[in-house]
Amino acid sequence: MQIVLAVTGTASASAKKLGEAFKAGWLRHQSQDQLQVIPYSYSYSEVAANFPLTDIFAGTADPEQAGKRLVASLKAGNDIYLPPCQLGQSLQSEYLSPGAMALENLEELPDFPAAFMRAVARAYGKETADPQVWENLGRALDRRVVVTGSQKPLFSASGVLATVAKTRPQIAQKTKENWEEILGQAQKCGHQRYLGFSSAATFGEARATQIGALPGGGCAFGIGELLGRLGARLDFAADFLDERTRLPQILTDTDLLVANTGELSPWNVSGSPLEHLCDIASGFGLPIVAITSENNLSRAEASGMGIDGIYQFPTDISGMSQAGLRLARTWSR
Repeated sequence: MQIVLAVTGTASASAKKLGEAFKAGWLRHQSQDQLQVIPYSYSYSEVAANFPLTDIFAGTADPEQAGKRLVASLKAGNDIYLPPCQLGQSLQSEYLSPGAMALENLEELPDFPAAFMRAVARAYGKETADPQVWENLGRALDRRVVVTGSQKPLFSASGVLATVAKTRPQIAQKTKENWEEILGQAQKCGHQRYLGFSSAATFGEARATQIGALPGGGCAFGIGELLGRLGARLDFAADFLDERTRLPQILTDTDLLVANTGELSPWNVSGSPLEHLCDIASGFGLPIVAITSENNLSRAEASGMGIDGIYQFPTDISGMSQAGLRLARTWSR
C-alpha cells in the first residue's frame, strides 16, 4: 500500500520530526507498506525547506526593518516569502500558518506603507522614495518570485483591510488611502512605466487587475500588492509547494493521503493547506484523512470537504506516533 503524509509543523515539533514519528508508528503495524513524508505547510519553514527564500518579516512586524531586508535580499539574488496576516487572536478571519504576522498596535497600520518605502529608499542611499528608488526597486523585482502565505487580497470585500474595518473602520480607511498613494507612485515612477507590455506574467496580471485586488496582495499588510505591482511574480504557497514537491504527480500512484492540522474548525479551513489537499485528493478519487488535536467539524461538514476520516491525537511526536499506529490498523490492507 502506498501512503503519503502531507505534514505541517506545530509548536511542539517540526514537520520532519512529526512525519518520522507517524511513519514509525504506521510501520510498527505494517512494515510492508510504502509511506512517503512530505512537509506541507504555508509557513516559511516548510515552504523554504527545499528552496532558498528570504522571509523579510522573520521575527518582526517592523516595516522599516523589512524594507531594509528586502533590498539586501534582492541584491543577494534571493526570492522572497511574505507571511499571512493575523488580525487579533481569533483564527476566524483566515487560516493562519505558524508564521502568521501580527501587529501589536493597529494604530501603526496607516503608516505601514510609507515606513516600508522610507527604509527601501535609505537602503538605496536616498532619504525619500524618489523616481530613481522606484526604478531601482522595480528592476530588482522584475521576474523575481514572491511566495505568499495566503491568497487574500488587500482591498476587496474578502481582503485584509475589510477584516480590519469590521472593528477599526477609520484605521482601515486611512490605511487604504495611504496604500493608494504609494501604489500610485509605484505605477507612475517604477521602471515598468517605460514598457507598454511586460514579459513578467504577474505584471501583466497586475495591469489588468483593480488596485488592491491581487491574490496574495494582502500578505504582510499589503507588501504583496506592492511587489506584485512592481513586476514580481506572486506565487501562492500551495502552488509553489505542489511544483517543488511534485505532490500531484506523486498522488497518481498513492492509495491514501494523510494530513495533519492543529485545529479543524469551519472558520479556519478556508484557505488552509488541508482545504487544498482535499481538492487535490478529490481530483484523483483518493481518500484523505486528517489528524488533529481538536475537531469542531460536524460529520456533514467533513463530508462536504471530502474528508474520509478524522482522528484526534495530540500534536506532539508521541501523538503522531500513536496516530500512525491507529491509522495503519484501520487503513492498511
